[in-house]
Formats: sequence, structure tokens, C-alpha cells
Amino acid sequence: MIPAAVKSDPDDLKPERDPSTLLVNWTDFRQLIDYESVRTARDDEPLCLAIIDLDRFADVAQHLGPGGVKQVLKVMGPLLRAHFGAKCMLGYQPLDTFGVLLADTSVEEAVLSLDVLRRRFETNTLGPSESESVLPDPDSFAVALTLSAGLAVHPRDGKDAQTLIRSAKMALLEAKRAGRNRVQLAVTRKMVLKSSYFPRPQLEALAHLARVTGQAESELLREALDLLFDRVEVQLKSKE
Repeated sequence: MIPAAVKSDPDDLKPERDPSTLLVNWTDFRQLIDYESVRTARDDEPLCLAIIDLDRFADVAQHLGPGGVKQVLKVMGPLLRAHFGAKCMLGYQPLDTFGVLLADTSVEEAVLSLDVLRRRFETNTLGPSESESVLPDPDSFAVALTLSAGLAVHPRDGKDAQTLIRSAKMALLEAKRAGRNRVQLAVTRKMVLKSSYFPRPQLEALAHLARVTGQAESELLREALDLLFDRVEVQLKSKE
């Protein structure tokens, strides 16, 4: 993990890397998002977070086998770095989720770049210098190797790692539901009264839990929804 004492100086950040991809592990990637959220807000710079997921990864893994999967994961880091440039920050969450943090990048630039990547990935026109010829030939591959992406924008969709990741993952789920192989921008929705959806016993239990824990009811609801989203994401992956 990134030591708390060095979080204020980006030159001293030495995040741990995942051995299978050599990308920043998800715990330290979240801390990098928090740092960049503060820095870009201070410097009045745009910041975008993309969550990229390989579509139907279970079928891909079955076709390629463990060795092929290992090669694909290994090449994703250089591939993403070559596409987005040296200034992007990359993170990896097993089994097939990649985070791309794009500082000083407008939402329009981010969407365009993600869609170019999506199309080149789908048609396997990444070029040998980017893919190292690891990605399978689409003409001989029974399952199309595609990706979906969800994009969140700071501070509109979130002001820290937790809220930005939540927004980007919700957008990713929308992309999956819409048929995969697409880029989805997070949609900002207005909050609704919780009394519109929760029965009185649940509201009373929520109020009691808030008093006991000292947390706001809204914070407890967001934590519960995060757990639900994570569970649904796992279930969706198991069906791919």
C-alpha cells in the first residue's frame, strides 16, 4: 500500500503492482484516484475515470486456456499504456477489470479515445507493437474478444475514489446490459426520497443503525448499495 506519509507528494508514490499484469493493484489505484481528485480540483483540471471490462471473459478463458489468459492479461498493460499515453494511470482488479485514470482529459476526449480502443480491440487492429500478436485472430476465434467501458467524470459523477468508481461501474453495467462492446458515460441522476422506496420498519432500522454507528443514513445506504452492486457484478460475470 501507499504509505500515508507520502500521499501528498506524487513523486514519492510507489504503489504496489499486480504480478500478473504489472499494473497498480486495486487498493493502491483507489488511493491514486483520491490523490488525483484533490490535485485536479485544486488545479482546476479535468479528470476522468474509465473502468474497462473484457466481455464474456469466462468463454474467452475456456477458449484460450490458462496460458492464453495469462498472456492476454499480461499484454493489457502495455496495450492500454500505448493507447492512452504515458500520463495515464492504470489499475487492475482481478479477474478482468482495468481502471484508467485520465488527468487533464476532457470527457469528450475520453469517450472518443475509449471508443477508438473498443473498435480496434474488436477488429484486432491493434498492431504487433501494441498487442505483441497475443490477441487471437478474430477469424479463427469462436467468441469475439471485445471490451466494454464505463466512464465517470470528476467532480460531476464523484469527488473521491469510492464515488467515482461507483459511477464508472454503474455505467459499465449499463454497457453490459445494452449488449456489451460499447462505451457508456455515467448518467447523473437526482436523489429521490428514500421514503418512496423503503417501508417504515427498514427506515426505523436504518435510523437506529445510524445512531449506533455515528454514520449518516445516506452514507450507510451508499455502502449497502455498493455491496449490492459488487454482488450483482459477480453474478453477471458468472453468467458471461
